Amino acid sequence: MAKGARRRWTAALCALVVSLAAAGCSEDSHTATPPSSSNANAATPPPAVVPARYQSLYSTIGTQLSEAQATVKTLPARSGPKMRYGAILLLADGNRGTQLLLPQTLAQVEEELNALGKMGVEDVSLAVNFPLLLPTTPDSGQYLSFYEKVAQAVGRRRMMLSVEENPVLAGTPFAVSANVSYAGLTDTTYAQEQAEQAQVIIDHLHPAYLSLMTEPTTDATYIGLPGLDQPLTSAAVVREEVEAIHRGSTLLGAGAGSWSSPQFDKDYASSGVNYIDLHIYPTEPQFVTNAITDANEARAAHLPMVMDEFYLFPALKFDGQGTIDKHEIEPFTWLDPLGTKFLKIFTTFGQKEGFSLVVAFDDNTFIANLTWKPEDDTNSLKSVNALYDPVLEHALATGGLSAVGRSYEEMIRTHT
Repeated sequence: MAKGARRRWTAALCALVVSLAAAGCSEDSHTATPPSSSNANAATPPPAVVPARYQSLYSTIGTQLSEAQATVKTLPARSGPKMRYGAILLLADGNRGTQLLLPQTLAQVEEELNALGKMGVEDVSLAVNFPLLLPTTPDSGQYLSFYEKVAQAVGRRRMMLSVEENPVLAGTPFAVSANVSYAGLTDTTYAQEQAEQAQVIIDHLHPAYLSLMTEPTTDATYIGLPGLDQPLTSAAVVREEVEAIHRGSTLLGAGAGSWSSPQFDKDYASSGVNYIDLHIYPTEPQFVTNAITDANEARAAHLPMVMDEFYLFPALKFDGQGTIDKHEIEPFTWLDPLGTKFLKIFTTFGQKEGFSLVVAFDDNTFIANLTWKPEDDTNSLKSVNALYDPVLEHALATGGLSAVGRSYEEMIRTHT
């Protein structure tokens, strides 16, 4: 498997704290299951014990999830179309840069799609990052050819395709091989070039949904345009893009994460988009409240709602401005109960609010995860990926699903 295939942190959230890659969880010791182990695919794994150093964190997140569950339970059920279930196709994430062009990558993507199809996933979401498809980007033609083949593979499985056009996270551990630069961009030229790439995506990949801006703080941070983190300016950029795009049958959307002000979505609603986008990761009560407000803003504007990224983000403290205590623990089995509970709560939230589509972010943990062993090196994202990549490769090749993957499969199967 190409190294760095798995982005353990969501690309969007890492933008809020550029130093997270260095901070990590430097004193922790976690562990991995060898590729030959059955632990990654066991049908009924034994309950995993929470390591002592994480019991307080586990308890805090558990309490937050129980509060979120109680809040969601009180929401009235809204009418809407049958909600579709999706997942991000991480092995085709544009932040992988030239790794996407390696000969083995398409075969690995096919295996990932097979696993998602086995679960009953109905929608596949791609991060076709800006500016990979622009002619000024090195290898842009090869990137386009790669994504055309991925779109065809999605279509052969009769899955719906959605696309996020987020910026490449240039200069971070998540995009080490993506040779892009944002030097000289202004709000106006960014809107023009983003619209140009969006048109390429529509004309060649034909997605059902195309999200132009999903986390304005991320875009402002990595592109170097602070105005994008202001609701009015951000909405003006989206409006300029929408007016320049010939969308055909593709629906255009924009939105913000639940940690951002709902004013973003209120302003995006008047930008000419077809839907409002929402990302949910942190579990603090104020962010759950924001998500409800975001849904209300979309409803007031008579726009459908799409939640095209949601997943458990194991942070003890997250205020949307960079104050965060982040832990590299997502792939470990002892976190599965919290991950499953998060998915159940927010798929229920989507159902009650009448969302058109929900897309789980970290599909790799649907396929494989790790058994904790204190002697393994988890001092950095790189070292955790070194543990995880061979386990994921084995599970992809053998058709394995993790306990969380089977839980998501059950949510899809029983949804009416």
